Order: sequence, then C-alpha cells, then structure tokens
Amino acid sequence: MVERIPLGIKNFDRLVEGGLPKGSATLIAGTPGTGKSIFCLQALYYNAMKGRTCLYVSFEQSAEEIKEQMRQFGWEFEKSQPHFKLLATDYNDPTFFTQLMTEVKVRKFDMIAIDSLASVIIDPFEVFGSPDFGMAKLLKAGNILPMDMSTLGRLKVKKIIELVKASGATTLLVGEVVKDQTGRSMSRDQVSDFLSDAVILLQHNPTAGATNRTLTLEKMRLTSIDDLIHPMQITQNGIEIKG
Repeated sequence: MVERIPLGIKNFDRLVEGGLPKGSATLIAGTPGTGKSIFCLQALYYNAMKGRTCLYVSFEQSAEEIKEQMRQFGWEFEKSQPHFKLLATDYNDPTFFTQLMTEVKVRKFDMIAIDSLASVIIDPFEVFGSPDFGMAKLLKAGNILPMDMSTLGRLKVKKIIELVKASGATTLLVGEVVKDQTGRSMSRDQVSDFLSDAVILLQHNPTAGATNRTLTLEKMRLTSIDDLIHPMQITQNGIEIKG
C-alpha cells in the first residue's frame, strides 16, 4: 500500500487518493502569478503544523518576505516552529549549495519545497556559486566545453532533483512552463517534468470569469488521477479547489 502525505489544500487531497506518494517529487508548474509559491507554502505549513519537518528553499524572496506572505493567509510562521525551516538566499550566494546539501543530508526532512527551478539555471557558470559543479570548473580545468548553456542548465536541475529525492523527502518543485509548437505545456528547463514523479499544472486566464484559475493533474505515479481541468481559487485562507 502506498503511504501518502496529505497537503491540506481544500479539496485537493481527494483528487490524489489522499495525498502525494511519500518520497515522491512533484513539479508545481505554471506561468508567473498562478499560485505556485502559495501552493507550496500552504502544503508545508499544513504539514509542519502536523509535526512533520519541512524545508522551504527560496531563491527569489527573503525569509521576511516569505513570512509576510504567509501571514496574509493566516499562517503564522512562529506557530509552525520548530518543524518549518526557511532557507532563503540569492542564487549567487557562493555558500548556498553547501548550505542546501548540508541541510538535506544532515537533517531528515519529511517535506521539501524548492522555489524555483528557474533560478537554478540562471547562473551560467556555477550551481549556486559552487565551484564543484558547472562551467567554472570546466574552464578552470582548461577543458573544451562539451555542452551548451541549455544542457548545463538541465544538468543543474537534474542534480537538484536527485539530491532531494535521495533524501527520501516528499518534494515540491516550482517550475515555469512554456508552450511548444503543438501548444503543449512543457517545463522551461525541459527536464524537470520528465524527472518528477508528478506534474501539477496551475493556470490563470483573467478573461475566464469565475473559473480564471485552474489546476490540472498532468501525471502522478502510483496514483489514479483524472484528466479534468479543476477550477481553483486563491482565498484569504489560501488555495481551494472548487467542486
């Protein structure tokens, strides 16, 4: 029987047989402003309040900005302690990759959220400033570069996903999507949707009236899911799946 981790997002868990498979990596995909970060914060706060150890990694907001965002939905960071840890930094911080690896390997987290994978591929030379991986190491070694920027970016994303999956934590990965020539949505990094065990697509169409926000389960291993487009709303208490 598959052990599942509920997210506590109203009406979501019933769509996935009670929760995400424990230890799985789920890509929360969408364009900017679709609620990806809120989805992750809500899930981690819920689980931290249930006593599970959670780590939220942000490259785009400071810890204080994240706490303020949580307060807007009534999620008091202080009440979630000591189970909820924030690791927020600029992706150019040369010590960040070491910090992340140490946290994930030394402390046993039940849930991890990485926000976002787009920041992983921004720096063309190093992974979070680490000289142990990336183009900087190749240049210092005098090697002929065997890959282009896009390939290196995909390797960075692969490295991060492998790190969190190896820890055994149930992981949420925030990623941006783009449309291919056929109109199909795909991850901007072109690899996270294939490496992830599940893909949840969030969309926002301001012209669609009451159903301008939606959630679609693109895939989820070990889980029976539908292929419906589910109306979604961001309320003062967080995300709700309608219906």
